[in-house]
Amino acid sequence: RLAFVAVVAAGLLLPASHAQQVRPRASRGWVVPTNQLVTPAGRLLTFLGRPTDVLLLDHGRTCAVKNIESVVFVDLDEMAVDQEVATGEWSQGVVGLAADDQGTVFSSGTGGRIWVNRRQPDGCYALDVPLQLPPIAVGGDPAPTGLAYDRSSGSLLALSGRGNTLVRIRAATGEVVGAPIAVGVAPFAVVLAGSGKAYVSNWGGSPPAPSDPQAYTSDTAMKIDPTTGASAEG
Repeated sequence: RLAFVAVVAAGLLLPASHAQQVRPRASRGWVVPTNQLVTPAGRLLTFLGRPTDVLLLDHGRTCAVKNIESVVFVDLDEMAVDQEVATGEWSQGVVGLAADDQGTVFSSGTGGRIWVNRRQPDGCYALDVPLQLPPIAVGGDPAPTGLAYDRSSGSLLALSGRGNTLVRIRAATGEVVGAPIAVGVAPFAVVLAGSGKAYVSNWGGSPPAPSDPQAYTSDTAMKIDPTTGASAEG
């Protein structure tokens, strides 16, 4: 399996009947693991895995890539993999990377874990003790997703994809600050917007009223389109 870091200029979903191996096409572009044909703009870097998120570091000289079981650090000047830090778990969270002012990189994992990739004196990264999301009302994996670092408080803002909340964690100690904040069904990404404010996107919208057409997703009720059964919001 090959993955790549690139700016995608165009993407085309190939029909199931035309499923192909992940590879470069002789004519143009690449077939990627989702059976899409993409045409990158600029330089291309291939590596093993399934990337799901990226984060620029070092004023744009380095790129952290969230991979299926690791974080890959790419030197963008050389367009080469500088280091890969394996977490030891096969399936990480679908999205979620953030960094503090010291270059520590946080990445969402499974089982409520948020992996801490600590920068060492030699510039390389090593795993430290992970942070942990609190238990959720429906039980099971809190499923961390989007992350953002708040330098004004030294806190990490972490979304719980199954808890449907935003959790504030002191990055230095792992202490959870205050109660989780409800942010709609299946939150995905969080962006800081000045002191004391953040915006959150989600897949499922606001919780349904009793009279709304609804279905359950991972033990949480979600508004749906009664015709298609798909999420009506989010």
